[in-house]
Amino acid sequence: MEKSHGIDEREVVVERERKSIGVERTFSQNISQYDECWQVIENKLFPELKQRLERAQPKRNVIKQGIKVKFADFKLTTIEHVHNQLDLEYFKDLLREVLERQNGREIRLLGLSVMLEPLENARQLTMFE
Repeated sequence: MEKSHGIDEREVVVERERKSIGVERTFSQNISQYDECWQVIENKLFPELKQRLERAQPKRNVIKQGIKVKFADFKLTTIEHVHNQLDLEYFKDLLREVLERQNGREIRLLGLSVMLEPLENARQLTMFE
């Protein structure tokens, strides 16, 4: 009876493999300049992404980095490139590339993400398997 009312005290068991980690910010006031975007990335998004990555998957390797931008007209664009480590400087190139799609539009949301190496690739092989 309780379950039919949304009450379920069982422990949540998650068996899915985490494939990516991301962070994003929606702005109360739109921004439009590269320097404004970079300041948000450097001071807010990147430190948060780094912390989440260390907390969630400390032994998994990064295989891609990406940036997501939602413009004021709600059009969304993302760009990601293969890069084998979390690297703040690499986000500069991605930001320049994604802002080429801006066409004078203001930015409503900015996000960073990393794709993680699949678990089967991350496991340590032994001689006895």
